[in-house]
Amino acid sequence: YQWTGELPETAGQAFLDLGKGGQTAQVWVNGTHAGIRISQPFTYDVARMLCPGRKHILVRVANGIASNAGLPEKSCGLLGPVTLSYF
Repeated sequence: YQWTGELPETAGQAFLDLGKGGQTAQVWVNGTHAGIRISQPFTYDVARMLCPGRKHILVRVANGIASNAGLPEKSCGLLGPVTLSYF
């Protein structure tokens, strides 16, 4: 999943929250790795990556083995809601 666009400048903290989704998630902002989470909450501190100008946010979500085996799994993919909060 990816998004490119303009974001307002932040003078403090900024957190990207992916909401609900698969079992692991990774985030990149403008090509810089923001981190990997192996369980929820999928929240990332992205303040240091939000310089003025266009932003490109890339999210990679991986599901567990159950989805690959055709077994029911509680959540697959990125379900959201995705939010960017400034403090």
